Amino acid sequence: MISLVTTRFDNKTWGENHEFRINHNINGCIYGSPFQLSSHINNNDIVFVIEMNNATNLIEGIGLIRNISHSDDYCPIHNDYNYNRYIYKSKYRLDRNDIIKQDKMTLLNIIEYIVFYEKNHLKRGTGFTILNQELIKKKHNANIKRINLENLIQMIKKMFKNLFTDNINININVNTPS
Repeated sequence: MISLVTTRFDNKTWGENHEFRINHNINGCIYGSPFQLSSHINNNDIVFVIEMNNATNLIEGIGLIRNISHSDDYCPIHNDYNYNRYIYKSKYRLDRNDIIKQDKMTLLNIIEYIVFYEKNHLKRGTGFTILNQELIKKKHNANIKRINLENLIQMIKKMFKNLFTDNINININVNTPS
């Protein structure tokens, strides 16, 4: 099963993550968290991670990881070492510009509305938060309420397949080495 989660940044923590990826030649994604992914997500399951920038109310990108913590590989991503406790990484990441280039601005706007707006936004919290259908149904915007989470996941999956055509099979066999 594929899950969709969010992780939150402010400009400082986003800068730390971005700088760490550049300095360590990481073309994919890497996330440090004080908490492991939810126990509702099976080990080794595929997880799409929505990178929320709470300072700008924009999605910076979407990462694709497996629910496997790389905590034995200490990575000082963030200055606050508490955020480096559990490390998740892979070579697969869609930057905001990659999403826009695939003409998916509408998808980006929908996800941004779901995670940043109305009283049940996902801006609060630490670590990873699962985005589920119940949260979408609680939105007041009638158009957003009709969004099917599985359709969102399929659209994201298709974007990854389009960008990583030579070496990705998200159905079952995605390998996400460091």
